[in-house]
Amino acid sequence: MRKLSFSLLTVILFFSFSALESEASSQKVMWDGIELKKGQIGRVTMTKSGFSIFKMENGKMVPARHVKKGEVFRVYGIYRDEYTTNYALGANLYAYRSSHRKDGSNEYFQKNLKYETPSKAKLNLLNKR
Repeated sequence: MRKLSFSLLTVILFFSFSALESEASSQKVMWDGIELKKGQIGRVTMTKSGFSIFKMENGKMVPARHVKKGEVFRVYGIYRDEYTTNYALGANLYAYRSSHRKDGSNEYFQKNLKYETPSKAKLNLLNKR
């Protein structure tokens, strides 16, 4: 009888912990009302309307669609060159922040988007899932 009780208790505890673990791993990590996804390193918020996000076709960047001020996109990678910073938005889409030299100096100013990164605490929560 003791063996049966112990076995039954073991099975109940196992399923209880399994259910708790799967519930914790299925919880969404939210960042200002938007779900943070695996592989996401940040987000961009469009500060101007009327410019395009691009897609890569045959090794060239071609306009995919125009954006509106306030639109938010997840960022999965960043690629920089001398004049622009390109943000990989997933699904082969890219947004770029144009940078123009101010009065010949190395200061850059003109921005068409705002880039933000999640807190380390949010990233740790995401990586525990």
